[in-house]
Amino acid sequence: MPVCKHCGAKWSWSDTLKRSWTFRRGMRCRNCKKKQYQTRSSRKKTSLIAGLIPVVLIPAASLFDLAPGSILGLGMVLGILCIGVMPFFFELTSKEEPLW
Repeated sequence: MPVCKHCGAKWSWSDTLKRSWTFRRGMRCRNCKKKQYQTRSSRKKTSLIAGLIPVVLIPAASLFDLAPGSILGLGMVLGILCIGVMPFFFELTSKEEPLW
């Protein structure tokens, strides 16, 4: 789980998940209210996790000749798993970093 770079407070899984689903770049620490940013490497890791869904889903659908309902169900399960795992890959920094 991420740790605030200002006060050292450890963010919970639910706090991390809630704060990651915003369109704003900065996320405020619940403890010290200072703005935190996701690190460049952390953004790349979470993007790769999200990108695994089609990488797994498309070959599985064609290899096993899955019905549309099965593809949808598998996609939902993979999506939930990816969302559940993403907060563990979050790392915070006090300065905003460019992606590239």
